[in-house]
Amino acid sequence: MYPGEKKKPVVKRCDRRAAFDVSSQSGASLLIIVISILVLAVLAAAMYAITSTSYFNQASSQAAMKAFYMAESGPRIVASEYKAAAAANKSTNLANLNGRTFNTGGSSQFTINIYPYWLYATTDKTSSTSIILNLPGDLPRQDKEGTAVITFPTSGILKVKGKTEVRIFTGASAAAMTSEGTPITFTLSSAFPSTYYPIQANSELFIGFVQNDAGTATIFTPQTVIQGGTLILNTTGNIATFFPPENGTFSLALGTGIFDYQYDKRNILTGTTTLTNVQSACPESTVCPPYPAMSTLYSYHFIYNGTSPTTLQDPTKTTQIYVGKALGIRSTGLSGN
Repeated sequence: MYPGEKKKPVVKRCDRRAAFDVSSQSGASLLIIVISILVLAVLAAAMYAITSTSYFNQASSQAAMKAFYMAESGPRIVASEYKAAAAANKSTNLANLNGRTFNTGGSSQFTINIYPYWLYATTDKTSSTSIILNLPGDLPRQDKEGTAVITFPTSGILKVKGKTEVRIFTGASAAAMTSEGTPITFTLSSAFPSTYYPIQANSELFIGFVQNDAGTATIFTPQTVIQGGTLILNTTGNIATFFPPENGTFSLALGTGIFDYQYDKRNILTGTTTLTNVQSACPESTVCPPYPAMSTLYSYHFIYNGTSPTTLQDPTKTTQIYVGKALGIRSTGLSGN
């Protein structure tokens, strides 16, 4: 600067483009940060949902497995209680187990239901044409997994275990279950004789029918029970539904011989009911029973009125088919909420 010269003001320039570029970069960075945060939040939420679902699925699976194992305990308890009970208390113990719920701690429990296929006398029965016998449990179900209850047979024959004496019943009705089981009132065509064949307390009795019931329109052709074969049942009076739906047993009584068999399934079709895959039931150490032809002997067990059978006179003169001593057990486990 020379003497006398005025100082010139310094002008500072502002580059608008540079300022604009800086502002754009700052805004872009902020937008990227916001988007990144949103993406991380979505990922975190997804991971939480997946983790929660996996946790709850695992917990549900474990609860289902616990319920299954608890349900398996039911039949073991029934078998143990039945074997340990004195002979006079076996049927009563079964009746007491029916409908019982066992708590295993926390919210875990299982419930037992008993479906027996034989009867027992709670007290000595006097000679009468009307007697009450008990199922040591509840009325059986029609199907293995179903809940529908059978209609108890309204006609058939009764046999006391270990006795040859049998009686025809012409009516039967079930009442509500009690602590002694389900009472069944039978109307007999004639009373059990109290002198030689009394029904004593804790006697076991079995339901059956003859190969040809009196008064039925169709006379069955005599059948021969063969290994792996089938047996056609008489459906009069709902007797066929009283056979267990699976893995049941039955006995054939011909004269003085009683032969035991087992079968796979009971198939109820329109007009017919059959037992499939019949097998002889016998211990390995003994000779298995034969597969006899079932007798019809019309002239012995029917009184004829012209050409039609009217009255069954003596069921011991024809083949008797009895439902075997079987027990259905339904055990339901529950774990958690």
